[in-house]
Amino acid sequence: MGNNFSRWCLTTNGPPSRLQSSAWTTAFQIFVSIFTQRFPHDSPALIKYGSVVRDLAAQSANWRFYDENFRHLRQEQQIS
Repeated sequence: MGNNFSRWCLTTNGPPSRLQSSAWTTAFQIFVSIFTQRFPHDSPALIKYGSVVRDLAAQSANWRFYDENFRHLRQEQQIS
């Protein structure tokens, strides 16, 4: 599998759907449980990241904007 395991790109066949914060949290927890089996040292950072997104959603802030931009910037850093 090599390093490609940590570079994921998700696409949809239809128009993008909006995730509710609770759906995002559930999906994120599933992702963390799978990802950390291979990369356990990333657990604290992922837990913190999930906490930030959850706090933003609780404050009615634009958590989706934060999430999408953070992942985009992270992906650019991995490519460089």
